[in-house]
Amino acid sequence: MSELANRYKKNNFSLDRSTRGYILRIRNRKSSNFYRIYQTKKGLRFELEMKKNQIKKFSNLLFCYDIKQFEKRLTKHFYMYSKKVLTFNHCYTD
Repeated sequence: MSELANRYKKNNFSLDRSTRGYILRIRNRKSSNFYRIYQTKKGLRFELEMKKNQIKKFSNLLFCYDIKQFEKRLTKHFYMYSKKVLTFNHCYTD
């Protein structure tokens, strides 16, 4: 976790403990991409909340009912952003 903390400013990274488990937050709610991972009873949940210019890239596809393309591009964005924020410089993350 210290590698993540070093990569992001203090107000853009937090690891907190709640009554249900740990919550990792990367960036903040005002950012165009707000990423969090938290524990559930069944495992981990990964969420990416998009705003501003990020969501504009996808909204036309949704409103034009191009659901397959919308889902494909949204999934790719989530994967690429996850890879960007969660990549560590350790052999076990190759």
